[in-house]
Amino acid sequence: MGHGEGASRRSSASPALHPLRLHFIRREFGAIEKILERSAGRFAVGDEITLAECFLVPQVRNALLARIDIAEEFPILSRVWENAIAVPEVAAVLEAAGGIVQPLAFDAEKFEVYADLPGAAPADGSS
Repeated sequence: MGHGEGASRRSSASPALHPLRLHFIRREFGAIEKILERSAGRFAVGDEITLAECFLVPQVRNALLARIDIAEEFPILSRVWENAIAVPEVAAVLEAAGGIVQPLAFDAEKFEVYADLPGAAPADGSS
């Protein structure tokens, strides 16, 4: 396969749905879900919004971009998320930041530079 063929194939793949990305989001959300089992009320730490939501809200937006079903896979996190976005100040920030789902910020040219570095695995998985 020529250099141009692999580059075009890499460019057509959605970085939002990359298997490694999905793996790490699910792994970390699994750990968060276990913590929330002990700490959550309406929000991550009890019944008042805290700095924990400042961490969780962008992470959930990122997972939604990756099409992860938060309600199905992480029910406590989903409840905390729903309660957080119901807070008018949080909703306003999300609206100003592009909406509930994180917009994809992806620079294909930069991706190609890193994908084409010596030692990078070919897009088709061959060696």
